Amino acid sequence: MSTETLRAVEDAIQAHIADENQGNIAAGWVAFVYSESMHTTTSSYYDSLVPESQPWHSTVGLVRMLAAEYQDLPLYGGVEDDD
Repeated sequence: MSTETLRAVEDAIQAHIADENQGNIAAGWVAFVYSESMHTTTSSYYDSLVPESQPWHSTVGLVRMLAAEYQDLPLYGGVEDDD
């Protein structure tokens, strides 16, 4: 990733957090992406992006918190029927 693109991503995350949380700053973050090729149906991958200066333990903690937050969601999406 180019330095300019990384700066744009970081700036966008900071702006979003400030907008949504009364001017707070993002002290740590993780972006996790699934991508598919527009040309080959068998070409897909997962990728993550974290700030270069973010400590490893911060990244692991954020990922674990996200997993805990979503652990009760249905595996294949949609809404489960309670009946």
